[in-house]
Amino acid sequence: MSRNLIEANASIFANLDRFCAARGLGLVNAGYPRWIASRHSDRHFMINAVVGDCLTFGLGRRLARLDIDDKSYICSIGFERNRGTLEDADLELSPGFLTVALSELQPQPSGSISEIREVIEWSDKNTDASYSGHEYEQISSLFPAVRFYLLEGRDIAATWNTFFQICVDECDLGGSWIDGRLVTTLRTMCALDADRIPYRVLCRSVFDSDRSSFFLALYRCLE
Repeated sequence: MSRNLIEANASIFANLDRFCAARGLGLVNAGYPRWIASRHSDRHFMINAVVGDCLTFGLGRRLARLDIDDKSYICSIGFERNRGTLEDADLELSPGFLTVALSELQPQPSGSISEIREVIEWSDKNTDASYSGHEYEQISSLFPAVRFYLLEGRDIAATWNTFFQICVDECDLGGSWIDGRLVTTLRTMCALDADRIPYRVLCRSVFDSDRSSFFLALYRCLE
């Protein structure tokens, strides 16, 4: 099913409108026609990329697989640049990638109200006849980091194994109680049969502040 680009862009800016309104500062151009400026070369991806498996961690962190033609991609939102399993597969962010990621995965904005107002109130179609869209770099700066990785030649069936590796790699960068020897042990689990290990359950518990939920997920691997 193809994606309606007007609706996709409207959902991105509506997300920003709601975020500001919920904090008592509505944008002066809330609801006005606004979109992310893109190139003709972005249109095929924006219209036809299909979101497959998807994982949500809280308000601003996402992992998803997107499929189009004979290629698959991993999109991460709110993660550091992967320097583990996907280190050599990262791609430059584009207007097309950003539009699909923000419209489909709907992360909560990370920019401050003043930053959002400075970018979004800058222009729109109602107040500027020459308006041609917001630059994607500006919109990207208002959300947690969006990154894309090419999965060409990888087994789509092993998506959750890849998600788990990304989560473990993120823990190894710090900011999690999962570190050191435990990270090393979890990496060895990534080589196990994806059909026999509940990677989906493990992924959901990696960033849980309740350590017991993670160790309960590990126990399920032994059952």
